[in-house]
Amino acid sequence: PLGMEDGRIPDYAITTPRAHSQKLDTSRSRLNTQQTTLQQTKFGGAWCTPNNHEGHWLQIDLGSMKTITKVATQGRYNKDQYVKNFTISYSRDLARWSAYSE
Repeated sequence: PLGMEDGRIPDYAITTPRAHSQKLDTSRSRLNTQQTTLQQTKFGGAWCTPNNHEGHWLQIDLGSMKTITKVATQGRYNKDQYVKNFTISYSRDLARWSAYSE
């Protein structure tokens, strides 16, 4: 595993153009994230976009070249919110992106 679940990929390496709110930001995009309460503020158990439209994405900086062999997704805990389709793209320079295909 590369560390999306266990935290070896740090929160600052996971970015997005917009999240639904701070309570559902990219730090909540890890597998098996639970809803938590901190100082009377509830934080959701998932990363969520502001709406259901296409075109939202997560960008994950792996720090160096890695081989990805599996990808897992899961829906938001206790809600009917989940990703139906996704694509994987990669880049070495953040300017030119290529879509992964088998």
